[in-house]
Amino acid sequence: MAGSHSVQKYEDGRPDETLEKYNVSMTRKLSRKLETVAGYSLSQQQRIGTADAVTAEYSLGVTRKLSADSDLKLTYRLVDRESDDLSNDYKENRLQLSFKSSL
Repeated sequence: MAGSHSVQKYEDGRPDETLEKYNVSMTRKLSRKLETVAGYSLSQQQRIGTADAVTAEYSLGVTRKLSADSDLKLTYRLVDRESDDLSNDYKENRLQLSFKSSL
């Protein structure tokens, strides 16, 4: 299990904007070759004089080790963004298949 928190305050050109983000993730090994990962991320963007936005991201993935140097990963992500500006609200569903190999 892992977690993090960060705060970004822009100083060049946007001194009035702050981005705060929280992350939590958990990895569970199911066997020698199979592993699952679950995660949650929450970020809040604030800018003086404009709309604020809150973004929540949920992820769930499974990784299969193919050999000592390669693996295959399938990840589902749901991103839900809410903003004071209605044109900046959205939901995103993403399914990603990736292959990784070390040389």
